[in-house]
Amino acid sequence: MPPIIIRLDVRKSFSFCRKRVNDDWSIFDLSRFTKCRNESPGIMTIDVADIFETEFADECAEKYASFLPHMGTKNVARDMDAVRAALGEEKLNYVGYSYGTSIGAVYADMFPDRIRAMVLDGGTDLSLEFEEVNLTQMVGFERAFDAFARERAQALMVAGSSTYLVYRAKIAALAIQRKLPTMSSYREMVEAGILMGYAVNMAAFVGHSAGYVDRILRGANPADMAIEQPTRFELVVNAKTASAIGLTIPSAILQRADDVIR
Repeated sequence: MPPIIIRLDVRKSFSFCRKRVNDDWSIFDLSRFTKCRNESPGIMTIDVADIFETEFADECAEKYASFLPHMGTKNVARDMDAVRAALGEEKLNYVGYSYGTSIGAVYADMFPDRIRAMVLDGGTDLSLEFEEVNLTQMVGFERAFDAFARERAQALMVAGSSTYLVYRAKIAALAIQRKLPTMSSYREMVEAGILMGYAVNMAAFVGHSAGYVDRILRGANPADMAIEQPTRFELVVNAKTASAIGLTIPSAILQRADDVIR
């Protein structure tokens, strides 16, 4: 029998919502972020980023109080084990990266006898509280940006990772402080203060995947379904950030952009 490959769409990780929160684009309120930034003396700063994250977490807790107890990485691990059991497999093989590394580590801790092989892209210390992990991550970001400045980096490209998306406000603040032109593959990072981004429209991209699910549930064979690539990409420029770091964006780029944040 050929191997079955499954990509798990995880529950949102909101168990630590009162302190910090991973992004849920469906409830993201950009007006809160804009208000914080407009009330600051300049544009994005570390303090403003903290205000933004705190208000976002409070809003999440208020809107989803009954939902939050069912979120968290341990529940994602339980979902994975339910899929394993549904397939009639005694053990699973797992490949995880970014947040998937934490999922794999938690699953291994909860169900050590149900793993045949596991490949993770890093190590995770499960004894650390989220606040400790968050602090370590921020120290790492600051050291990286200090190194960029020391080596006189002329620009930075932030890879498309959910980790960077979660910390987008802090990354934008660090880049602006050091006047480092930064580009990302997420529009949401440009909205947070990154200079510019060229990326797939995530709302359309994620929404399109529902069509695949619908066809499979109606009886389509996944093996017969074509693999589709994104066809819509957006160029987004943050003009306020450009002004803050003393950069003039060529008019040709501004005219070509799908959206200019002013």
